[in-house]
Amino acid sequence: MKLKNLLLLLLGYIIYSFIGVVSKSSIGNSLTSIKTLLYYGIVLMLLGLYALIWQISIKKIPLYMAYMGKSISLILTLLWSNLFFNEVIKINNIIGALLVICGILLMFNPKENTCSI
Repeated sequence: MKLKNLLLLLLGYIIYSFIGVVSKSSIGNSLTSIKTLLYYGIVLMLLGLYALIWQISIKKIPLYMAYMGKSISLILTLLWSNLFFNEVIKINNIIGALLVICGILLMFNPKENTCSI
């Protein structure tokens, strides 16, 4: 598996995690305002870009690895919410993020390049 394939998949996860940021930014505007429609247009474009990257990535990376890595989007969303919306990261959030990371590490055996399930 090549590094560029993993980086492309990581880019997809970053794009996917930004969808929540963009959609939350539309809060406070009326549903039919131009600003809200613009935000949701951006969300649709990001979803399309993510879908394209996902399809390219799963041709080159085993599907189980791609799905395990998708959990990273949860951690990225936590970071974006703190950076863009000044939301507080609580100890429960940190524990949850660590559990997600531990789960990914436990499931993947890099020596055999297989999933342990």
